[in-house]
Amino acid sequence: MYTGKWGIVSNGKKLFDNPDNFANEVEIIMTRNSSKKTKKKVSVKTLTKALGILTVCVYVACTLIKQQITLSKCDDALEEYKAKIAEAQTEKQKLEDELEKADTDEYLEQVAREKLGLIKANERVFIDITQK
Repeated sequence: MYTGKWGIVSNGKKLFDNPDNFANEVEIIMTRNSSKKTKKKVSVKTLTKALGILTVCVYVACTLIKQQITLSKCDDALEEYKAKIAEAQTEKQKLEDELEKADTDEYLEQVAREKLGLIKANERVFIDITQK
């Protein structure tokens, strides 16, 4: 290889015009060679693995979604049952209060007047005949 006034020469062939631009021209040639696209062959084994992994991922995603839907329904049912329990406890408290009142004379008198229509011995009852 000879570097002279007229460029770089190898085996009688002129490689580059200007020895000062040698690095730039070598870089351009290397870039052209590396930019050539080569097709890679994908094996059936690799495709099968990829398809298997994709199938497992889809299955896991579907299972998680179904579980979230079921969990949401269970949470709704739980809230409904809690509301029913609170309502039943309120009713229970009301009945317990009424049971405690049942032993008092005032409650017995109230029930006798309202439900049985009874009155005391020396009591007068006035009936409004205008009201029908």
